[in-house]
This record gives sequence, structure tokens and C-alpha cells, in this order.
Amino acid sequence: MTAQDIDVVVVGSCNVDYTCFVESPPNPGETISGENFRTNQGGKGANVCVMAARCGAKTAMAGKIGADVGGDSYACELRKDGIDTSKLLVDPTLATGTALIIVDAKGENQIVVCAGANGAYSEEDVKDCESLIERCIVMVCQLEIPYNSSLSAAQSAKAKGVFTLFNPSPMPKPQAAKDFIKHVDCLVVNEHEAAMLTQTKEASINEMATELLTMGPAHVIITMGGEGQTYVRSNAGYVNNTTVEWSVPIKYGRNTVSCLHTCT
Repeated sequence: MTAQDIDVVVVGSCNVDYTCFVESPPNPGETISGENFRTNQGGKGANVCVMAARCGAKTAMAGKIGADVGGDSYACELRKDGIDTSKLLVDPTLATGTALIIVDAKGENQIVVCAGANGAYSEEDVKDCESLIERCIVMVCQLEIPYNSSLSAAQSAKAKGVFTLFNPSPMPKPQAAKDFIKHVDCLVVNEHEAAMLTQTKEASINEMATELLTMGPAHVIITMGGEGQTYVRSNAGYVNNTTVEWSVPIKYGRNTVSCLHTCT
């Protein structure tokens, strides 16, 4: 039996975020001056990996970046946090995943995401990282890499007895999400995603959680609203409806932070 010497393996996305802050966004054909500019490492997958590492978990990142400056700096930053990047592959032809973000004075944003190398992370690449997956306690995946690749990772982890955690974001068609969910141990969604998956509009959080549990996961976490409230339920009967004191910047998103709390 392989020793589980890694706490968390994330199979997912790495994006470089280019954010420009403006008074108001440009009209079509208009050129305006920005007030500030930032470059940050992002991506739903890498965000969870980095935050778990900073909370003390031994982590590894499996994914794909480009053979460019953005990719080089990305891998370097991950390693600074002590993250194993041995299965972070480099695509020689595609750019590192990129998000172009405009934020106006009201805090409203416009975002264009280019998958780049994330979109080339294949099922064959997943097979290459199976030796890493079998060494971990928790495997996390989302859907910023191809659906079939994430599904392959979840199936591999499940077959090896590894606890699998899934955040179906970006949300696919409900049936595709349901086909995926039956292979995971813990599902993390926000209340809107829960409604989409259960195809209900008037159901309570409790009713949605009950329905989601019938789809296969042993545990369901539903994040709600801007106050850090989460609803946690397992098929063993545990129910917790509470407000969480978030210990990391909420700019990463409720579902990302809930993934972190589950992992650590």
C-alpha cells in the first residue's frame, strides 16, 4: 500500500490574472486610462492549493501551464509556498491560462478568461499523475480544466480510496454535473449552483442538500450569502448551519474557501 504522505492534491487550473482598475469601463471603440494595474496568480485549482499550503497542509498541484514568462513565474510562486509541482506540466505551444479583468470604481468587474494550457490538460495527463493522487489524503477538482480530465481524476482518486472533493465550477449542464457527482465524497456548491443541480426554485437549503445527497456524495456543503454562512450535511445525519469566521481573503470566493476549510 502506498504511503499517504501528501495532505492535498489539486488537479485543476492555473491562471495569471491581469487586473486593471478604472473609474468606469470603456465604451466600444474607446481607449481610456487605467488608475492601477496588478498581476496575480489565480485559477480556482491553484487558489485552493495555495491556501491549503498556507494553512499548513502538505500540498501538490497537478495541471498545465505554458512555456512563457507567466508560467515560469507561476511555478516559482507555487514552490515558494512549499507546493509540490512535479506534476505541473508545461505545454510548449500554448500560453498559460489568463484572465483579463477590468474593475470599476463601484467594484463591478468585467472578465475575459482564456483557458490556454488549462484547456489542454488531458486524460493522459491525469494518468501521469495517478502516482501522486494515490499518495494523498484529499484530492480536489473543479471544472476549469476539461470535464473529462477532471472526471478521470475523480474516478482515479475514488478507486484508490482517496477522499474526493468537487466544486462544479464553472457549472456544466445539470446532467453532466450529476454524472460527475456520483464519483465524489464531498460536494461544495453555492446556493445558486445547488438550485441548478436540483432543478428547484422554491426548495429550502435543507431540501436541496437532501436531494444532492441522493446523487452520490457522502457530504454536501452549500455556501450562502455574503455573511460567511454555510450549510453542511452528511449522509450520516450531521447537519451544521453556521456562520464561518473566514481566515483568508474572501476575494477567492466562498466555494474556494469552503474547499480549503474541508481540506484542512
